[in-house]
Amino acid sequence: MGSKNIKEFIRTFTPSNIKRLQYMQQDIKVLLEDEFDNNFEKESFFTTPWEPSQRAKNTGGKTLQDRTHLRKSIHAYINGSKIVFESNKNYAAIHNFGGTIHSKPRVTPKMRQWAWAKYKETKQDKYKGLALTKKTHLSIKATMPQRQFIGWHPSLKPKIDRVITKAINDIFK
Repeated sequence: MGSKNIKEFIRTFTPSNIKRLQYMQQDIKVLLEDEFDNNFEKESFFTTPWEPSQRAKNTGGKTLQDRTHLRKSIHAYINGSKIVFESNKNYAAIHNFGGTIHSKPRVTPKMRQWAWAKYKETKQDKYKGLALTKKTHLSIKATMPQRQFIGWHPSLKPKIDRVITKAINDIFK
């Protein structure tokens, strides 16, 4: 690129064109928000279906959408040249990436009372064991399958390219 072409290119960065580039970034953010929200609707990460949750299998409901708290908790913001997605739900990452959860819930008097009631109702020894346990903490290990809803997918590239191309064409027309 010759020095004349560089000067012409730099002149295109007027305040209104810089504003158009900022709008482009906002348009990409909205596009990604819509695409990621659509993953909840389709119960898949673009073309990869989620493994149905046990609750969804039992009730015929949707996986990750019992009360829509996770879906509604996802927010995006622009930080410099980056678009950042976040959730205030501590379980968002384990669903998005999958993995193993280790927890030690406390056995409360109310839990013991519930366990006795369940034992009387069902006569299952697991409830009697919970009611009689001396432990104040129980160790629980659960494996969560990956049910990704946010992240890079090849199908995003042409959509983002269209937004960028439109913004650049608007600047140079």
